[in-house]
Amino acid sequence: PVLDFAEVWFQHAQTITFHDPLAATTIFDDSIVTYERGQTAVELHEPDNFGVTKWLADSAGAQEIATTVNAGAFFKLYFGVFA
Repeated sequence: PVLDFAEVWFQHAQTITFHDPLAATTIFDDSIVTYERGQTAVELHEPDNFGVTKWLADSAGAQEIATTVNAGAFFKLYFGVFA
């Protein structure tokens, strides 16, 4: 999917900017982070917290987030490609 996107992108641009380098590196090595399954919920009923996004851990959840990062491994991979 990333390669398909890049091919279309480069038909119209000379460069691509990664807005989330950590997410980009996990495409190539997902062991850089540890993940947790769960679901997100947006608060719609409490006026003081309206719109606040909450994470609810749930092993059967439909979503997955990174909870920890191996910073050394991330920087080694990232700068090994972009240095």
